[in-house]
Amino acid sequence: MRGTLFFRIFSSFSAVILFLSMLILLVTFASVRTHYIDDLRSHLFRIADVLALEAGRLITSRSDSYLGDFIRAVERQERLKITVVYHGELESYMDKPEFAMAVERGKGWSLRYSGKLKEVLLYVAVPVKVNGEVVAYIRVGQPLKGIDALLKGLMFDIGKASFLVVLMALLVSFLVSKEISLPISRLISLSKRIAEGNVGEVVLMDEEGELRELSDALNEMSLKLKELFEKLSARERELETVIGSMSEAFSVLSSDGRVLLCNASFEELFGKATGKIYWEVVDSIDIIEALEGAFWGEKVGRQVCYKGRHFLLTASSVPEDRVVLVLHDITSVKELEQVKRDLVAAVSHELKTPLTVIRGYIETLEDAVDGKTLAYVKVLKKHAERLDRIVRDLLVLSELEYAGKDALSVEDVDASRLVESVFSIFKPKAEEKGLSIKAVVEEGVVFKGDPYRIEQALVNLVDNAIRYTEGGEVIIRAYRKGGWAVFEVEDTGVGIPEEHQRRIFERFYVVDKSRSRQTGGTGLGLSIVKHIVELHGGRIELRSAPGKGSRFSLFFTLTEN
Repeated sequence: MRGTLFFRIFSSFSAVILFLSMLILLVTFASVRTHYIDDLRSHLFRIADVLALEAGRLITSRSDSYLGDFIRAVERQERLKITVVYHGELESYMDKPEFAMAVERGKGWSLRYSGKLKEVLLYVAVPVKVNGEVVAYIRVGQPLKGIDALLKGLMFDIGKASFLVVLMALLVSFLVSKEISLPISRLISLSKRIAEGNVGEVVLMDEEGELRELSDALNEMSLKLKELFEKLSARERELETVIGSMSEAFSVLSSDGRVLLCNASFEELFGKATGKIYWEVVDSIDIIEALEGAFWGEKVGRQVCYKGRHFLLTASSVPEDRVVLVLHDITSVKELEQVKRDLVAAVSHELKTPLTVIRGYIETLEDAVDGKTLAYVKVLKKHAERLDRIVRDLLVLSELEYAGKDALSVEDVDASRLVESVFSIFKPKAEEKGLSIKAVVEEGVVFKGDPYRIEQALVNLVDNAIRYTEGGEVIIRAYRKGGWAVFEVEDTGVGIPEEHQRRIFERFYVVDKSRSRQTGGTGLGLSIVKHIVELHGGRIELRSAPGKGSRFSLFFTLTEN
């Protein structure tokens, strides 16, 4: 079984105790040995002093042979190594520390290894004096092997005892830690299973205290994680069901362009796409450009055509640097719009001839009748003319929608000339109604476009401005702004409520239907204006408020001559 935290701590503690014990023993043994050597040195000095006195007496009495016997007897009795060095022999012994110290200080000692005896001895040396003069030195030495052997034996015995104690402590700690580590191992096993995804599992713990609290906390976490995962799985299934049931083609792309998620409608269009880079599956330049714009943080919305079908594309970035692409199939809507356009064009063409005949006969009757009949004829003429304008506007709108940019005859357009032409057309009509009309033009504004179509757009705007203004003025402007050539038509008329401004460019949409019938409006003029501006790649802006008038601004890409 692998060591637990308790076992490791206990083992480390035991090792530290063993180390400290051995350190204390070493220090103790060193102190004992030092004390022993100090005592032995004092004892040897006492013996040496006694021997020095006796040697001085024997030397004085000329009993040298008796001195040798005396020293040998002392050596045998005390188990010492005694050497007498006469003053004349001292020079050869000065390399011994005890003699050098004795000569210098009057008494010397050393603890050293003797090469001759092959062991460590403690030496002391004292001078032998006769009549106050040093005549010799006595050195007394004693081996230390006894105390060293004693200390080594003692250290070995204590070491064995310490080792046995530590070994037993480790064994006890192993058994205790095994008992303690069993519930901890169960908790660790539960944690690993939870980390591997086996949420909902619990562990039953009989122990009390912190381990019980820890197991209860882990069990509660496991059950809550299971509940949370079940909710997430249910939501994921719901999301997959919703995405899978969408008729729109839907996909989510990662920051590196890989398709992370897509539904069946997307795969129906582009095939198996999950895990692939979008340009590997999407073979439409328009869609790829939209996705690239979304990766740069733009929110892209446009209509695209792919494999003969029309889609409303939306691509936008979402958190975590991902992009969501949605393709809504509007083919049926486009086909219906085409049917409507075809019907309007056909009806307009069919109505044009009979309307011409009707207007001709009405003009003939107008010259031939009088009285009440003439009044009736004038009403017929008014409505015939309105119907004729509607037919003409429908034909223009159909031509713009069918031909597209082919309906344009592009050349250099001088904004000042265009405004002057429109101004001259509507000046009499404005004065007849009592309105002031002005033209404010910046010279040198030239751009590429179809002058006839742009004039047609301005005519529709100025006509509406005069029609819906009862007093005040109408202003026609042309100027440059940045990289645009701008035309503005501003009036002080009734204005357009904000809730109608979003739909004002739809065909046949009018804000006040009764007023439109009175003024002869067709509801197609602004739709024609919008088509003309968009065919030129420009844009149209509207600012208006009820009772404060309206201002229409047409923007065209500016071309400098």
